[in-house]
Amino acid sequence: FNYSSNPNPLRLRTSVSWWTNPCTQNYAMFYPGRVYNGQAYFNGELWTTADVDAKSPVSANANSAACGREVFLSAFVQGYYDGGSQMRPVLANAGVSGATMDLCDTITLELRSVADPSIKISSCRSLLKTDGTALGYFSGASAATPYWLVVSGRNMVTTWSGSPVTLGSALTYDFTASPASAYLSNLLELENGVYGIISGDLSQDGTIDAADLGIADFDIYYGGGGYVVSDVTGDGTVDASDLGLIDYNIYFGFGAVSP
Repeated sequence: FNYSSNPNPLRLRTSVSWWTNPCTQNYAMFYPGRVYNGQAYFNGELWTTADVDAKSPVSANANSAACGREVFLSAFVQGYYDGGSQMRPVLANAGVSGATMDLCDTITLELRSVADPSIKISSCRSLLKTDGTALGYFSGASAATPYWLVVSGRNMVTTWSGSPVTLGSALTYDFTASPASAYLSNLLELENGVYGIISGDLSQDGTIDAADLGIADFDIYYGGGGYVVSDVTGDGTVDASDLGLIDYNIYFGFGAVSP
């Protein structure tokens, strides 16, 4: 089993000390007031320093399910991009309480089966920063199994990795440096050598079309603003600039592509 506790280890008198970094080292062995000889019994299972990753008992029948895996992501979003490898602080611009100027927007990361991409293996929510970085954590994912990595957001085109990825202990994946990082190169060049995920799929149906224009037009008519999907430029207001970006992407037929 894997367990996270407080920022400081919680020392129990049951021979185990819990740590805060699950999947790296969850426990340390110790005997309060006694000499520790490298192994101890806890809940009837033998725990030992031979278990070098400190994640599970040695006894096979006590091992936990696959531990979670980290993904360090780099991605820019077309509508939010402000030049110089920076995006707008969308959450702060929208008046989201507690938002700081280094945060752009929320995104969803998924791992999908290579054999059947319709099958979602794991997913997590993440905060995309204005510098294009985000951290995801997938539970129940194998270190050695290839998966499709999928990124989606409130008003962006769902984007798949260029090819299946293997997580290992942790994965670093960059959607910003090459169009080939996305499936069928489904990215836009935002400035010389910098690529980004396409904006404008407000309805999240995989296409950018009149339905998306209609959502933005409605919000403009009724004076919409704040944290709404129709603010594809991320400046806190819904106006002609949002309509123009959506219209541009409709003209060029941009939309989601997947395996």
